[in-house]
Amino acid sequence: MKQALQNTFVANLAIILGDFILLNVVFAILFNLYPEILNYRTEESFNKDEYFLLVNLFYLPCVILWPPILVDRFSKLENIMKRTVYMVLLHAMCFVLYIFAIHSNLMFPYTIGQTLRISLPWPNIVRILGVYISWWGCLFLWRFCVRLLIRRIRASRFYKRRLVVFVGTHKDALELWKQLQDVGIGYRTLGYFADTVDERWQMNILSGGKKLPPATYLGKVEELKSWLENNQVQELYCCLQTSDTERIDEIYTLCEKLCIRFYAVPDVKSMYLYNMRYAMMGKVMIMQERKEPLLQQGNRIIKRTFDLIVSGLFLVTLFPWIYLFVAIVTKVTSPGPVFFKQERSGLNGKVFTMYKFRSMHVNKDADRIQATENDPRKTKFGNFLRKSSIDELPQFINVFKGDMSVVGPRPHMLLHTEMYSELIKQYMVRHLAKPGVTGWAQVTGYRGETKELEQMEGRVRRDIYYIEHWSLWLDIRIMFMTVYNAIAGDKNAY
Repeated sequence: MKQALQNTFVANLAIILGDFILLNVVFAILFNLYPEILNYRTEESFNKDEYFLLVNLFYLPCVILWPPILVDRFSKLENIMKRTVYMVLLHAMCFVLYIFAIHSNLMFPYTIGQTLRISLPWPNIVRILGVYISWWGCLFLWRFCVRLLIRRIRASRFYKRRLVVFVGTHKDALELWKQLQDVGIGYRTLGYFADTVDERWQMNILSGGKKLPPATYLGKVEELKSWLENNQVQELYCCLQTSDTERIDEIYTLCEKLCIRFYAVPDVKSMYLYNMRYAMMGKVMIMQERKEPLLQQGNRIIKRTFDLIVSGLFLVTLFPWIYLFVAIVTKVTSPGPVFFKQERSGLNGKVFTMYKFRSMHVNKDADRIQATENDPRKTKFGNFLRKSSIDELPQFINVFKGDMSVVGPRPHMLLHTEMYSELIKQYMVRHLAKPGVTGWAQVTGYRGETKELEQMEGRVRRDIYYIEHWSLWLDIRIMFMTVYNAIAGDKNAY
């Protein structure tokens, strides 16, 4: 098992083999309990071998797109769970498409009657759904157990851990040292060299709810050479100031001579832009302020496709009926237009016209003052629209046009953009993504009126978090949270 851990390919192969076994066991139970579930063609009998072959073939693109990351020392449980969800969803999509499109001859329907005649009964749909939920549960439990086993082996006294030594003591070095104290990762830190003893390294430090013992001070940097020659070390993390190039070069040369892997840890937190990230531009390493997944063309295509599908389906199905209801009641209860149009700040600070159902009496302060809880400008019907969030639904027109996205930072009035951009340092960063009908800030308690500057600062922090952590999974999660808040009622919806 130790050899398998040292060989990522062998370990991943064992994990994938376990996936295959679970997949076949779950579907074997389905086919044996309900052999008629996939028997559509009356002229042919149920072919179990054919389905088992397809079930296994459909797994291949899933594992190619989302390979196991259990052997990775810093893999998070959340990422493992996401990968299993994506795999099950893709497999289910391939399987269902096969049932309806190929095996049921829907790719080549000869008559409309034939097409309508071939259907999947609801009980079978529920059974297949139950099978995939069961498979996901088994898959996640299997991978969780494997991850736990790997961590236990790395934490055992029989596992040969990587011996590590630090040179330098800046903030990033201390943060890395704390992470490597997790015995499940498989490292053993021997101590650190520095010109003087660093008190921060000598205190008991809390990390992940646990109290860590003080780091061992091994001596001054000048004593490093003789110490390395007399001790076995696999990795050295150089945490000296980047300006100390002469000593860094000497340490690097020494590590090359002694076959020790050398890693440089720059003191990024001491820089003015403390959250900068590394990137490669050709052969040159550069530093960028933040990670933005939507800078990648593929991610932008995925997000725009998702926006078009969601907004298009909504606009041609539910929206006409909602518009008819809102238009009639609005016209009967108060004079003025059905839609409220207002210029808002969009992507890269560009101005666009945003649509809402009108929820207030026509007034001259609409472009200056936010709605308050007992705002006299609101109509009775408008108060219902705002509490139920129905007033926001016309923004799906903006989404379809491309001015907005289904999920993103909420667009603000031009006056607020001008005002808060002067008061909050990172305010304009939120305009690096398209504004959304809903957003991460709105579903985490920062919706509606901003009475204090601190509230707007909190909203900006969450908007920036969304920009730096965007994923289709996060968008779907925010949509579900938005629907839940609309049904349960949001105290800030007024």
